Amino acid sequence: MGGGGGSSGVAGRDDDSHDALLDIDPIDTPEARLEFQNFVLGTAEQNIKLSGSTRPKASSTSWSGRGGYTRVDSNAALPASGAVLPEPVTRPSGSTNAFWTIEFYQQFFDVNTLDVADRMLESVLPRGVFMEKIGNNPDLYGPFWISTTVIFALFVTSTIAGSIYAYIHAIPFTYDMTLLTVAVSSVYLYVTVLPGILWTAGRYFGTPMKFFDLIDLYGYGMTIWIPVSLLCILPSELIRWVLIAAAFAISTFFKIQNILPLMSGTTHPTAKTTVVSIIAVAHLGLALLFRFEFFSFVANISGGEKGGSR
Repeated sequence: MGGGGGSSGVAGRDDDSHDALLDIDPIDTPEARLEFQNFVLGTAEQNIKLSGSTRPKASSTSWSGRGGYTRVDSNAALPASGAVLPEPVTRPSGSTNAFWTIEFYQQFFDVNTLDVADRMLESVLPRGVFMEKIGNNPDLYGPFWISTTVIFALFVTSTIAGSIYAYIHAIPFTYDMTLLTVAVSSVYLYVTVLPGILWTAGRYFGTPMKFFDLIDLYGYGMTIWIPVSLLCILPSELIRWVLIAAAFAISTFFKIQNILPLMSGTTHPTAKTTVVSIIAVAHLGLALLFRFEFFSFVANISGGEKGGSR
């Protein structure tokens, strides 16, 4: 009994000691409040905070326009809503390189096959939006290769048509290499000199035009002569006249349709008449040159006499 009582007494004293240790008055001072306070966010608040700080990860690739696909870091998070985004990088409309350097002309070959095909189609089926299509990206690739193709087509088709004519009339035929020289000089001069003349006229009348835009207009305007030269192989004078007249009308309309809007701001009374006359007369001269030089065939006969179709 005594031992039991002693044990109870010891247990009671231990409980009192534990109570004494745990029964500590709280320290109510500003320092204590700052040190021991614990701000615990609820689950909903945490989700709101996390959703506001980051967004879903970006795709691994993104389309960058004509240049193709650009790799994007899939681990990078997009900026929070309301953040200021950087300005997109755009292709400069001009070049700071001197015009006699190769770097200056590199910008005029920044086109792809779809661009060239679209501009060629617009020149054959004009809708008056060619200048909008080239925008700030005129090119020299299309005008150069189209003009070169026209030169090749004129010489080859003229030679083929002449040989057909000689075969039908049972007369010998010899190749005329001077036709190639005429084709090169006439086509290349036409697509470079005429834009220069119109550019000068625009400056004079107070409606400046971009020289390389005019190069594009005249270069792509030669597209119609490629199918016409192929069809003119047919041994029919009537068909040739109809084809050449149609090519002349379509190409002239294409040029006038796209140049006149550029002169809407001029106040000179004869400005538009002068420019239209330059376009029509020059193109008529080119069409007649094609007709009588390449699509009017003369075959050499033995003995030095000539016969043919004029």
